Amino acid sequence: MELLNTDDVGTVITVVGARGGIGKSTIATNLAAAMASSADRSVLVMDMDTGYGNVALMLNVKPHTTITEIAAYSDLTESTLRAGLQRNESGAFVLGAPDGPGPWARVTATQVQELIQFSARFFDYVVIDTSGIFTDIVAAAMGVADRVLVVNSLDMASTKQTSQMFELLEAERFDSERLYLVVNQVNTAITIRPEDVQGIVGQPVFWTIPYDQEVPASHSVGRPVILAQPKSSAAEQLLGLARRVTANEGDDQDDAAQTPGRLARIVPWPWRNRQAQSGETDSIVAQRPTRLSPREGRAASGESRFRGGR
Repeated sequence: MELLNTDDVGTVITVVGARGGIGKSTIATNLAAAMASSADRSVLVMDMDTGYGNVALMLNVKPHTTITEIAAYSDLTESTLRAGLQRNESGAFVLGAPDGPGPWARVTATQVQELIQFSARFFDYVVIDTSGIFTDIVAAAMGVADRVLVVNSLDMASTKQTSQMFELLEAERFDSERLYLVVNQVNTAITIRPEDVQGIVGQPVFWTIPYDQEVPASHSVGRPVILAQPKSSAAEQLLGLARRVTANEGDDQDDAAQTPGRLARIVPWPWRNRQAQSGETDSIVAQRPTRLSPREGRAASGESRFRGGR
């Protein structure tokens, strides 16, 4: 397997959510598979769920080398990256997570950002799945992303936590143009509707994905639903999402006024203390990151959780 190294860098899409069990991994794996199979694009999906990541399982591959092992290398090379890659039937490459949370304790947020930056030199798109607990690793994956898909399932608990998440990001002046709200598991039997989520969260809904029994069925056979049941309602919407996020910038959702979150913030932001101690006064996420080479990235400060240029 030969990787093509170019001067250009690929687009990084990070999939996040305020809790687990809302379909982040389903969306990340199907998004990667759809992009890889529908056009002449090179796609890498990275499992950064620091608990028990399921990306490799969902894509029916078994990693020989995990993402934490590769991220820990002091000098990333093409051969190092290639050693950890497995290829799904869709054509998407997979960089799987370790079997449990232990190995993540030996990886820093700076190393994660360097790995993402390095990988983006070899792929048109890098899709990142994350855990449902907000950690330094999740913040690092968001900080270098071109687009962040914020997943919300259609229930009040998820919607409440998503509102809190957006409120936190607004307080930190995270670039709202990079945030895209995706409502998953839409079901007409549920009284709450996507437009209700939009009103509560105070953000426009970018895309909706219906509840579909074909999705869990596809998980049981290790195939993305876009391949297992391409005519299913969920598959059609996931394919549409892939087309939308890979469209030209002018095709993205219209800019919308950001309204304050409605609920109190509950997620701690411990790096605020580090920022104050270092004397920094500017927001740690105020500007869209500048793309850096891996060499430049390693020279940059890694103190803040969102810091790290693309």
